[in-house]
Amino acid sequence: MWRCPICHKHLADNPNSSSKYRALQCDNNHTFDQAKQGYFNLLPVQNKRSKLPGDDKSMVQARHEFLSLGYYDHLIHTIYGYLQAYQNSLNTLYDAGCGTGYYLNQLGSLLNGTQLSGHDISKEAIICASKKYKHISFCVASTVNVPIMDETQDLIVQVFSPPCENEYRRLLKQNGILVIVEPATSHLKELKAMLYETVQAHQTKQNNIEGFDLLSMLNASQTIEFSTPNCALNLLKMTPYYWSADEAQKAYINNHLRKVTTDFSINIYKKR
Repeated sequence: MWRCPICHKHLADNPNSSSKYRALQCDNNHTFDQAKQGYFNLLPVQNKRSKLPGDDKSMVQARHEFLSLGYYDHLIHTIYGYLQAYQNSLNTLYDAGCGTGYYLNQLGSLLNGTQLSGHDISKEAIICASKKYKHISFCVASTVNVPIMDETQDLIVQVFSPPCENEYRRLLKQNGILVIVEPATSHLKELKAMLYETVQAHQTKQNNIEGFDLLSMLNASQTIEFSTPNCALNLLKMTPYYWSADEAQKAYINNHLRKVTTDFSINIYKKR
């Protein structure tokens, strides 16, 4: 399944490796040792734009704590409700930008029996995912160079991650399904109102993707009420708004935001 991120040849287990854990090697002898947590780092150093790209440990922990309380589970159930009609043909599921692995695990448990794998550019996120979901194959990688062999996936999901349609087209089998989730118009409008004088509605991107047919445009909306301390701050850390908020704004949101609108745009495509 894995593909060498350097030469793009197939990666296979190396039985002669001296590593304590598994090792993958391609025909050109590029070798990648498995980390003790169970993942592979398939992001070559020359492809990194910073020393530790992606979410840091604090942001990953915030995401893990927030999602584990089930606040976004209505999104998963909306996606699964549509995919049920295709369930018998969905043998492989890949999450492009999987974060802590929560969406991948939840959807995989509903699909039941599907082979699960995913990547994220954040090493901290993949460490968290690998510790939590040992039955899933994870790697550190970039979405512009997904280390998966061509036409091996039945289903790809992308939730709030930078897209790369060319890679999705390469990875999916013919008639494979692509699910793209973005914020819809009213997503987190109460949180944004605490940060900005004028709240701009989120603009969704164009629906057409070359080589794909658009099957459905779904929406999953729900107002959630926070049940434990620091939920609001954890949610803020999951968004790009965290970087522009000052300490006073962060404290105000954590102390005063008690419920928020979640609004997801879900586009489902089939590869031609």
